[in-house]
Amino acid sequence: MTFSQNLQFDGRVPAGEGLDHPAGAFIARLLQSKMQDSGWRVGEVGNWRGSGWSLVCRQGDAELQVAICEIAPSEWMLQVGPFYVPGLFGRLCGRGPSADCGEVLALARVIHFALAADSHFSRLRWRWDGLPDDRKPTPEPTPWDDAS
Repeated sequence: MTFSQNLQFDGRVPAGEGLDHPAGAFIARLLQSKMQDSGWRVGEVGNWRGSGWSLVCRQGDAELQVAICEIAPSEWMLQVGPFYVPGLFGRLCGRGPSADCGEVLALARVIHFALAADSHFSRLRWRWDGLPDDRKPTPEPTPWDDAS
């Protein structure tokens, strides 16, 4: 099973310091700092597929990835999910994802509070395993049980 917390939000951000392409380096660095302040071990900000930025985050045995990209001018998409999700053979051999839904939720909440507290960002819309469009978004991350 794959699961992720997905966020769509609005925001005009200043250009990055030497990292202007792709857009969003400001957001990635902001989140890197806030996650570290919250006790997460966060790797370097990395270019994500030439279209955004990613961060690998660890706490205890959990390993998660946060990916951020601009989907339209001043409109952003962010995803929080396990860094590793096993394929068919991995599952048959008993391997599981590198984070569970509780750990995904915990990191999503850190991200939510960081963005909600910053005046650059507005209209935060969350959803488990899908686009936070007009059908099922929530104004903040919710537990997996509340996702249905």
